[in-house]
Amino acid sequence: MYSCWSASKPPTGLKKHLFAFANIFVTFMTAGVIVGYSQLYPLMIDSGVYHDRCPKFTVKVCTNQTIELNSMFTAGASLSVFIQSVSGITLDFLGPKATGLIGLLMEIAGSLLFSFSSRTFEHYTLGFLLLSLGGPFVFTSSLHIGNLYPDNQGLIMMFLNGTYGGGALVFLVFYFLYRYFNLKILFIGYAVVLAALAVLVTLLWPCKKYDVSQKTVTEYTVVINEEAPPEIKSWKNTARTIKDQMLTLDYLFLVFFIPVMVLKSNFLLGTSLEQLTSLDPTNQNKVNLYNTVLGFMVPIVGLIAGPVGLIIDKWGHEVGVLFLLCLSSTSSFIGLVPQLDIQLIRFFLFSLYFPLVYGVWSALIGIKFGYSNYGVLFGTIAIGCGALNFLATPLDSLSAYYGTYFWVNLGLLVLSSVFVFYPITSILLNKPKRTSEDP
Repeated sequence: MYSCWSASKPPTGLKKHLFAFANIFVTFMTAGVIVGYSQLYPLMIDSGVYHDRCPKFTVKVCTNQTIELNSMFTAGASLSVFIQSVSGITLDFLGPKATGLIGLLMEIAGSLLFSFSSRTFEHYTLGFLLLSLGGPFVFTSSLHIGNLYPDNQGLIMMFLNGTYGGGALVFLVFYFLYRYFNLKILFIGYAVVLAALAVLVTLLWPCKKYDVSQKTVTEYTVVINEEAPPEIKSWKNTARTIKDQMLTLDYLFLVFFIPVMVLKSNFLLGTSLEQLTSLDPTNQNKVNLYNTVLGFMVPIVGLIAGPVGLIIDKWGHEVGVLFLLCLSSTSSFIGLVPQLDIQLIRFFLFSLYFPLVYGVWSALIGIKFGYSNYGVLFGTIAIGCGALNFLATPLDSLSAYYGTYFWVNLGLLVLSSVFVFYPITSILLNKPKRTSEDP
């Protein structure tokens, strides 16, 4: 008979790898569906979602409709990162199974609500918000699997975060099936898939987080850090209070750095079509093609970029952060070039650094502070991400006012580049000193 207690015993060997694959698959199918908003956007336009906001006799999309749809994405993106504080606490107190099921139930409700919405039952935004809120719960329920691979936490977290972006494929599939089925049928079908995944989570997910046993940690509390095995090193801060952990330089850096990077990422995802259009308003076919390419790149490049996590494992999180900033700054700089074709390079670099943002966030907390307070530490940063992300709508309005995205993109580039001081300073301070015996 199934037992939560027996399921909480960490799997080993092949079972461990199969369990990790199951977590990655479920995350892939559910956690980051809102990342594919750019593919859902033209379908909503074609289906007349919020077209009643337009003046009478308006045939095509109007400004009011666009603002309404972009506001829906901004609210969903903001709440999806903000709710991670709640999902993190849920993981700490209720465990992975309850956390995952809560998320899937919200997504099922959101998918059904969106499918049955119409001009007389207008709950598109509520349905989209439920999809946005459910994803982080499913994603958070899988974060503890990093503890099953103590020597490769960066790699595991990168693969897991790559699947978060991989959720964009859901709406990309919608995009290609839309010629055969309307949005109502597509969202009902997705609800059925979510229900099947809920059964899988019920059967496989443990009731408690996989953890290093207290006995093992205690045995090494008096051992010099360098003598402890890798799985214990990552737990050296377990005994520290949450307050002590939050006041460290590493955590304070994450508190400011991650929200800026999330805002920067979500702003591009939410306005990619408009940004491309502003570069060449006369070539809508190429604009739509490049926007579709972005929809392919985010999930596919995000998945194959998993080995980037080895940078964190082999050379440390400082080098990982520096690599992230290099990718991000280069991508943003290309976005300032008023040329449409070169934006494909920008999208490719964005697809590389997008999962790395979340990979650095989740892996650094696990490596530096362990998993005892993981949910709270992870979720607190999510509050800052959610709050700052609400700036996306006024930034979009500001761009519309000036008729260009150049100045907003430049401001985000400068703001994110400021954080380069952390990895460079950390690398210099941690550089081994040469001794008289060195050659």
